[in-house]
Amino acid sequence: MRPGFFPSITWHPNQTVDLTIRGSYGSGSDYFDNGIPFIARPASGTNIVAVGSTANVPLSGNFVDSHSNWERIHQFDIRPTLTVRLAEDWSLRLTYKYFYVTSPVPLDEVYAGDADSAGDLGRFGFLTDYSHHKTDQVVADLPGKFPLGKIKNTFLVGFDFLKDFGAYDYNTVCPATINIHAPDYNQPILTGADCLGSGLGYNRLGYLAYGGYIQDLAELPWHIFVLGGVRMNWAESFETFTGVFEGTSDVHERPANPRAGLLWQANDHVSLYGSYSSNYGNSALGSNSPGQRFLPPESANQVEFGAKTEWFDRRLTASTAIYRIIKHNVPAPDPSNPEVTIAIGTARTQGVEFDVAGQVTNAVRVIASYSNLQAVTTSDTNSILSTGIPSEQGLAFPSIPHVTGSLWATWEPRQGQLRGLRLGGGLNGHAGEQAYQTYYDVNFNPLGLEADRIGSTAIVHLMAGYEHAWSRARISAQVNIGNLTNRHYFSNVNVGQAQPGAPFNILPALEIKF
Repeated sequence: MRPGFFPSITWHPNQTVDLTIRGSYGSGSDYFDNGIPFIARPASGTNIVAVGSTANVPLSGNFVDSHSNWERIHQFDIRPTLTVRLAEDWSLRLTYKYFYVTSPVPLDEVYAGDADSAGDLGRFGFLTDYSHHKTDQVVADLPGKFPLGKIKNTFLVGFDFLKDFGAYDYNTVCPATINIHAPDYNQPILTGADCLGSGLGYNRLGYLAYGGYIQDLAELPWHIFVLGGVRMNWAESFETFTGVFEGTSDVHERPANPRAGLLWQANDHVSLYGSYSSNYGNSALGSNSPGQRFLPPESANQVEFGAKTEWFDRRLTASTAIYRIIKHNVPAPDPSNPEVTIAIGTARTQGVEFDVAGQVTNAVRVIASYSNLQAVTTSDTNSILSTGIPSEQGLAFPSIPHVTGSLWATWEPRQGQLRGLRLGGGLNGHAGEQAYQTYYDVNFNPLGLEADRIGSTAIVHLMAGYEHAWSRARISAQVNIGNLTNRHYFSNVNVGQAQPGAPFNILPALEIKF
């Protein structure tokens, strides 16, 4: 159970000034499931030397101790926003946000590779008795509109500032090996000299960034829209650690990120567009990286082309897009250790997606989507010889499905005695997802990568709801039914574990507005 409070207050001292203050407070606990481990078989290949399949155990199985893998959470934030209308089409917006969270994990247990042929599964764990993180953020921007001859301009200029700070401790421990067919839970946990790599450490880390940006969207004659903008970034990261690892590391970056776009509304039914954008991110603060060193900052650029159509007075809409995204220094799980994050040199994602929505009758609406993408690691400087981590270069990027799709239909009468009733149903599916872990010989020497794969799946969902106005209140009730056929499936895969999808479930909701 996680109680929470979300107060909000707005003050209008006059017609030109608005002040809104929002806040929240929440506390509780979260439990994370390690999923189902894999069993490997050798395979002949250059990069892939083994293939893993999920162990033949119930999907409800969880092979960590009962008192592990939960975290206590307390968080608080406050967000005042001041808006000053300087002119009819110009407003100055000032926003400040303060966020604080503490989330210690008394014992985090993970699987140490595959289960063997007898079902024995090694495990290791981490203790985090102290963990907190706080953020200060300031955003000031000035949006506005102005004409320039026959050209209509929507303009934006702004500045933002972000300061992150966190601290946590850590200690490696060694839970006993467990058999997945006859698990014996809550055995003694080894620490100190009895546990390889055990040691207490303390980390302090932070991220300071600020930037300025300017952008203009120009509406030209002949229904042509041109977007141009640029953002300048200044960023500095730091991290100090004591205990198992000693030292200080930092990263300084000052990149510029342009963006541009072009849209042509050819007629009332068809619009064509193209865009380019780039971004810059921080260096995955808080990640447990090799040697507790900073990962390099992540950056990306994207090119996209697409078309959007509307027909029959917008009763039928459709869109399609093709895109390519190049990312550098992408954080990814270490195949040798799911608790450690490494940076993969370059990853390329490209694909095509379709969306279509149609109002079949006044009461029936159908929505469908499909996406086919190819995510590939194009550059990875890791190697068994240099870093002890097998290279993933040339392989599909981990934990991303190649194909996703959905189909959903709703029936909502607009008149008559059944007005207010909503019925809906559909399915979601995905296919082609895999992840990797290091495959070892009997002497624990790394041989290469093991590919762990999960099967494709399509899950059926239903929905029923009813809305009615009663006096000054509007009452809305809805029931969502997930996985109607109670299909056993895996929703995603990560290093050494497959996460079971939710079984048949019912989620009721009731909302009353006055």
